[in-house]
Amino acid sequence: MSFTKYRTFIRVAELGSITKTANEIGYSQPGVSRMLDSLEDELNVKLLTRKNTSVEPTEAGLKILDLCREVVKYEDTIIELANSLNRLTCGKLRIGALNSMMANYTPELIRTFSVAYPNIDLSISEVSFSEIIEQLSNNTIDIGFTSEFKAKGLEFHPLFNDSIKLIVNEAHPFASYKTVPLSALTGCDFIMPEQGWDDIVLVAQKEKNFTPFVKSVVKGDTGAISMVSENLGVYIISEMQTKFLPDNVVIKDFDECVFRTMGYGTKPLKSVPPAVKEFVKMLKHLNANKAE
Repeated sequence: MSFTKYRTFIRVAELGSITKTANEIGYSQPGVSRMLDSLEDELNVKLLTRKNTSVEPTEAGLKILDLCREVVKYEDTIIELANSLNRLTCGKLRIGALNSMMANYTPELIRTFSVAYPNIDLSISEVSFSEIIEQLSNNTIDIGFTSEFKAKGLEFHPLFNDSIKLIVNEAHPFASYKTVPLSALTGCDFIMPEQGWDDIVLVAQKEKNFTPFVKSVVKGDTGAISMVSENLGVYIISEMQTKFLPDNVVIKDFDECVFRTMGYGTKPLKSVPPAVKEFVKMLKHLNANKAE
């Protein structure tokens, strides 16, 4: 059975369109349709429901889609390994990272790896906590730099602890506190990260539950910092993101010791492509040197 059929089925399911897929992969629309029909005949399973202008996977198709992604991943691994054995430095590496890791941790790693392996196609995207888990699971990314998580079929590898801080305007009452109890945030005007980007708040609430008055919802730290600067609320932030705050924004510790465990997530390392293994090997080497 052709791997091309697997890849075509995956792309049609992702794009929801036979026409768009045909244009993307350089086939005719009838050619893509025949390929999908042939795959359904071979499996004796209805994979797609065709509508007027779109297609979508059937319930059975969704289950087979996940397996097709796994098969294609292993084909890529075989090709990369064969090239590696032939002493060809090639392959691809897709990285996802939280904004705090993008700003303060991953750039050095990427630069070092790109210098060592210039022919590896490396891409990086800024994604949320929930998106990293989702994208690792469906093989959209190969490695995700994030805070600690547990998810079936994935591994989390810790790197360091990241303290959680509170930032407030210098005119805010909390600015005069030596430290701020988490409980004091109940009823407080609060700038909340959007769901999926709120892992840092969830860690704090797990330590000591509080119910703030959410005045604003943001996706990233940049907007939240600007709002704190205008005294529009307080914001919980990673210590990694406190290096470049405006002069009128004050960093406060909590009474409680609150931190996130930061690291990277992957599929089981024994099964990842060679490029990922090389990246992890380099990462461990750099971390060991920093610890000395």
